[in-house]
Amino acid sequence: MNSFNDLGAGQPHGRLIHLRTLVFVLLAYFVFSGAYLWQTYQLNKQYLTRIHQSQNRIEVKGVVGIVHNNLLDLRRSLKLFVNAHQVLIADLALHPKDEVLHDELYEKLMRYFPEMGGFTIADAQGNALFDDFGGTISDICRRDIQHFAQNPHAGLMQLHPNPVFPHVDLMVPINLVDKKWVFFINISAKKVVEWLQHVTLEGTHSLLVKIDRQKQVALIDFSEQGYRHSYPRQWQMSLSALNALPNVAMKKIPGTLWTAVVYSSQEALAQDQKQLRQAVMRALGLLVVLGAIFLPIILYFDYKTHKARAQVAYLAYHDPLTRLLNRLQFKERLIQSVQLAKRNKKSIAVLFLDLNGFKPINDKHGHEVGDEVLKVVAQRLKATLRASDVIARLGGDEFVVVLTDIHHPEDVLKIVDKLEEVIKAPIEVNGSSVSVSVSIGYALLDDFTEADDAEKVADTLIKQADMHMYQVKKAHHQSI
Repeated sequence: MNSFNDLGAGQPHGRLIHLRTLVFVLLAYFVFSGAYLWQTYQLNKQYLTRIHQSQNRIEVKGVVGIVHNNLLDLRRSLKLFVNAHQVLIADLALHPKDEVLHDELYEKLMRYFPEMGGFTIADAQGNALFDDFGGTISDICRRDIQHFAQNPHAGLMQLHPNPVFPHVDLMVPINLVDKKWVFFINISAKKVVEWLQHVTLEGTHSLLVKIDRQKQVALIDFSEQGYRHSYPRQWQMSLSALNALPNVAMKKIPGTLWTAVVYSSQEALAQDQKQLRQAVMRALGLLVVLGAIFLPIILYFDYKTHKARAQVAYLAYHDPLTRLLNRLQFKERLIQSVQLAKRNKKSIAVLFLDLNGFKPINDKHGHEVGDEVLKVVAQRLKATLRASDVIARLGGDEFVVVLTDIHHPEDVLKIVDKLEEVIKAPIEVNGSSVSVSVSIGYALLDDFTEADDAEKVADTLIKQADMHMYQVKKAHHQSI
């Protein structure tokens, strides 16, 4: 009872169990490390996807901004130019074959718009009054002119894949000789490509597309790599294919028929995933090496310190000198005994023991002899009492005992008498014979109800036993 367990240190069976534990822990380490790294790889793939998506959302705003702002700047400049040269434009519209007027207007336009391919003056019905391309306006241009004449703020900007000069039309309204006309210049498609090249980041692609929701198709007008020359199949894609582009981000460009599209290139994604896989494999290799080196060492030291940790835990509830329970653990065990007695309708007793004549032994023979006396007393208590009884040292030369399963009060007196006889027997220490006696007070738990608080009952028993012990001790001194 109350003995310290050395946990089987030095036994072959214990070493075998620890070896199996080492193997199991190593396997578990490698399995969980691999699982953790795989999960980390998947999470980082998702994180990279979110980063690309976020970057593409920012980039598509940049595409919209540069295209929209450049078109606005060009349109404002063209409006200012037209307002400043209305007379010259009207003269050319009335005399379309006058080369001098054409050359003068063309020279001035090129000075302000060097990316221009030509200019056109048309009426509200889309009929050309003057056209650098020979007076022939395509059906697409005609429809744009008619719509623009009705609503100058309509978003009509689109690519005209003219085989001679692919361009976009920049239109402004003009009132000449009491009529509504449309003046527009042709901006080279290469200029728009330059804008896209300027804003497109490495690892991404940029598109300007016209989306037909009814047909569920998108027609690509521009990319950072070039522009559409005609209407071949490769310039058209379904909306489902457009939405399936890697990390795609889309945004409508005001004042145009275009939707800006930015998506990640497959090469960039493959390179990112390759670098991620390499990083994970390096980490896995490092974990394997570290595990193979340090885990056995850690387990070895854990094994060597296992007894020490167990002893520390043991001494937290035991008296280091006598190996009996200490005050803290005794209180818990007493409460448990009270609860068990209530449940089983049985009685218990608490004994409070205080040694007589212990201080003179300490003073005369020293603390080493005094400690040996306390150890012998603890051994005699353990040898005399039952395994079911609880024994503790409160400190100094004070001990307490819980006697369980008391059937008759007379049994307590018999045990007290027996303990007094056992303890006063001479003790041999370092060739010297010393002896102590003991004063024992007791309190009996035989009257209780289920409603009584076990902790309060335990405190009461200790106080009653302590008070009784002092009465016994007082009587002992008076009898000397």
